[in-house]
Amino acid sequence: MRFSVFVTVEGQGFDLSAFQAAALQHGVAGEICERKHLGSKAVAARVQQRYWKSEIAQLESGDPEDTLLAIVKSLNPLGPSISANSAARVFAQIVVYRLEADPPRGFHVSAELAKALAKLDADLDIDVVLDLCEDDKTGSEPPPL
Repeated sequence: MRFSVFVTVEGQGFDLSAFQAAALQHGVAGEICERKHLGSKAVAARVQQRYWKSEIAQLESGDPEDTLLAIVKSLNPLGPSISANSAARVFAQIVVYRLEADPPRGFHVSAELAKALAKLDADLDIDVVLDLCEDDKTGSEPPPL
């Protein structure tokens, strides 16, 4: 089982370039990304085409919750620039890549992580997907997010 951990910020009218510059000033690595496909019209109405994404932490094992806490805490100084735009949305994300043979795994959201997420008014998204890269033994990179 392996994990990808990252945070995204988006929002109608949210100044991604200014946020990226501020993030870099605070030592937070990230980039402005563009979605290639938004899915249905209903999804496209809710989701922005362009968004900011933190550097993705790739973990082969361990506790992705601790890594997510570190990323979210690094964004705390940028909280005011996020909350200044009422349309801004923050998503803290853990993607779990599991093999079919992997046993079930739970996640623990500590009070510290919950408070850090609340400071950024962030949603927590945990996705569990079948790890096709490990199943085919190619050693290739995980699929793009």
